[in-house]
Amino acid sequence: MVKAKTRQILEECIETGVEFGYNRAHKYGDTPKPQQIFEEIENAIWLEIDARFDFELEHIRDLLHELVEGFDHLKTERNERNERNKCNQHPDAPHGMDRSASLNLNRYVCECESWEPEDDA
Repeated sequence: MVKAKTRQILEECIETGVEFGYNRAHKYGDTPKPQQIFEEIENAIWLEIDARFDFELEHIRDLLHELVEGFDHLKTERNERNERNKCNQHPDAPHGMDRSASLNLNRYVCECESWEPEDDA
């Protein structure tokens, strides 16, 4: 009997979905809103899962419950991060993804986080 490594396949679906969704969110501009990034990633993950699995009704409920809990956890983390890392409201503050800082900190970093207004004096 051959048995698939479900967890490994799901991890691959999630990794591929995150990359594809992130890139899709940035397809038409370098500064998508965080909510748009999250939604594109979530949709891409589901597309990957749907492409690799045929669900039997008795098993789908448990799997979906586990996945929804995971997404709820991600949403909670994102909301907590957004509270800690609010964008600078100064009218001259630059907004957009600071790619190197985002890669180094493993989270979305807006350019305005490290920006300080110039003194006019």
